[in-house]
Amino acid sequence: MDGINPGLDALIHETDLWEKKLSSHSIGFILGPCINATGRIDSASNALELLMCKEGNRARELAVLLKQMNEERKDLTAKGQEDAVHFVEETCKDDSVIVLLMPDIHESITGLVAGRVKEVFYRPTICFTVTEDGKIKGSGRSIEGYDMYEKLSACKDLFDKFGGHAMAAGITMPEENLETLRRKLNEEADLSEEVLTPELQIDADMPFAYVTEKLIHDLEKLEPYGVMNEKPVFARKGIEFVDGRIVGKNKDVGIFTVREPAYGDKTYKLKLFRKLDVFHEYLDQTFGEGTAEGLYRGKKVSLKIAYFPDLNEFQGHTNIEFILTDYE
Repeated sequence: MDGINPGLDALIHETDLWEKKLSSHSIGFILGPCINATGRIDSASNALELLMCKEGNRARELAVLLKQMNEERKDLTAKGQEDAVHFVEETCKDDSVIVLLMPDIHESITGLVAGRVKEVFYRPTICFTVTEDGKIKGSGRSIEGYDMYEKLSACKDLFDKFGGHAMAAGITMPEENLETLRRKLNEEADLSEEVLTPELQIDADMPFAYVTEKLIHDLEKLEPYGVMNEKPVFARKGIEFVDGRIVGKNKDVGIFTVREPAYGDKTYKLKLFRKLDVFHEYLDQTFGEGTAEGLYRGKKVSLKIAYFPDLNEFQGHTNIEFILTDYE
């Protein structure tokens, strides 16, 4: 991997991607966020200097700085999400369009927080914060079936600045216009229960036992994934959760031992990233209070799940694992 440039070499080392195959995922979700975070938290000049750096020691210093800033960005986003979700649950969870003001969050993460809130409640969401000049500045994230740009265009007389597209927008406006915006967007939302119910497209019903390293490598040829080229999603019924543990700096990742009784006693590793609290709430509501806690002590439950397969590389070993994307 030598020869890219000293800055990228240093960042690849610092993010533990050295000697691993660089994929669209590692570029889009590990390296990219580190380069992006410095512009959110401090100055984009740090990333520019890293990419232009020719001297190894300085490149390593900058790589450490960028990784630290990305960790800070993740912490700020997690705290912002927690506060925003609590605010919505207490004040406006029945709104078709969520409009919230979070004065204490950094303006650079309003879009990230709006996206997280949208995922939790599956509602178009606009998150505002207060700027240094006394205005409020916000970012919006939408859902399929709701053209955010069109709806906001009908309210543009409330804004100082505004731009975006069907799925996202940015707004600057006086704080006194916030409640008017919330009211107008909800009065004109015209969102049916069908639109407000997320739809998951399943590519195939596939047993875990059918997944091989070759299949995963073949699926990689379809990358990069994104709009109009979604990551393949597979489904299985009767997956038995045998045990589990909670990991991650923010305790928001669940690693579960599961098996598929129809295919013997072999166990597999199934991971759930983010929204772990929603999963726990679902288990307790479906199977009875205490089920989620019991899952981590060996209490078994069976679910129908949606997943995609992945390869985990660690200390020179490659293992197949499965990423949980939905369940019932």
